[in-house]
Amino acid sequence: QMEYAHNLLTAYSDSASMVITSRIDSALPAAGMGIPVVIVNSSEFPESERRPPMGLLDIFHVYTPGTEWLYNSTSLGPHERLHNADRWRASDWDVIKCQSPFYYDTAHLFGMIPIQRLGRNLENPEIHNLFHFIITKPTITWRMQRAIEFVFYHHPNARVVIHTELDLEDNDRLLLFKESGYNLIIHKVSFESYLLSVAQELGIEDKTMNSTIKELNKSKFAFSHKTDFMRFAVMYSEGGVYLDTDMYVLRPLPLFMNHHLGYQVHGFPNGAILLFEQGSSFMRSAFEGAVKEYKASGVWTQVGPDLLYSMVNSEPKDSFMVMEQEIFYPYRYQDAHLCFDKVGENDPTLDKSFSVHLNTQKTKNLKTKEGAVCSELLSRYCIFCNNPDPNLLRENIHNLFHF
Repeated sequence: QMEYAHNLLTAYSDSASMVITSRIDSALPAAGMGIPVVIVNSSEFPESERRPPMGLLDIFHVYTPGTEWLYNSTSLGPHERLHNADRWRASDWDVIKCQSPFYYDTAHLFGMIPIQRLGRNLENPEIHNLFHFIITKPTITWRMQRAIEFVFYHHPNARVVIHTELDLEDNDRLLLFKESGYNLIIHKVSFESYLLSVAQELGIEDKTMNSTIKELNKSKFAFSHKTDFMRFAVMYSEGGVYLDTDMYVLRPLPLFMNHHLGYQVHGFPNGAILLFEQGSSFMRSAFEGAVKEYKASGVWTQVGPDLLYSMVNSEPKDSFMVMEQEIFYPYRYQDAHLCFDKVGENDPTLDKSFSVHLNTQKTKNLKTKEGAVCSELLSRYCIFCNNPDPNLLRENIHNLFHF
């Protein structure tokens, strides 16, 4: 029997372009090899056929006898819902690794980690595949981790880059993504060196850039302002999608959104989410404008919302598009707390929203009330769904698991 099973798996691996079966013990290893699987599902099969549980049917193409056959062996790919299985496996791994060092060490010893995700070859060319976060503080909170999870939920094969000056390679919350097979990259870099490099690329003299960096280091808002400079530099140099660590992606971001930002309140744009192509003229102007105008004595918003407000009123209109508030910022900056503590009919609808900004400074110490939008929202697009919100009130526990 062992030899027969080995030979069958070898045949799958060497020659199968599709596997048609009613047996879960044939379907799972084939799917694990990236082979398209069609499950033949019928309640009339004997119990010995081991029909898959209904939950597992979601990750395969399914044919029910008596219905039309719709599958072509030359064009059929793995089912997109394999990403669901990858999320289940990620949650399982998070649970297992915490049970005992034996399980953790054994998984690494036998090469089971990082997990080879079943959906790793399911590319979607119509959505963004490069995301950037900038982290300046050593503590990775549950909500920061969740913001990254939301990206991978909607863009499971994306490359997510964390730009930081800190040693975060061994951070448990971030390492979990790598162990689970997601493409999370820790880019440790001197922000000053990165800014100087981009400035040189743009023809800005080192003397000018060094003077601006000195001003930055004197500001009481230095941490925030360095992040503002870095987001413009990264987006100009690399392109893709920039997200603040308190920005939560609610649906896949289409690739045609490639020169976009949004209003957080009517008429006033914010840079918590930026979607621009590499070499964008708008991002170039943002960086150059920040370098030219920066003063250590300036206000917190000077190279953030204030600069962007000036730009959307002066830059060529074909270089950017500002989306209305409901698209990226359904909550205004000052109203983010309502997602956690307000229950009522006037909650914003998220039907058209691609993201939501839950400003950390306004909300980090809040408990989430039963029935408030965030009592469900923050677990809606999880990867590690076993890991509940530490600020969730006990009566909300039944809402946790949204696979």
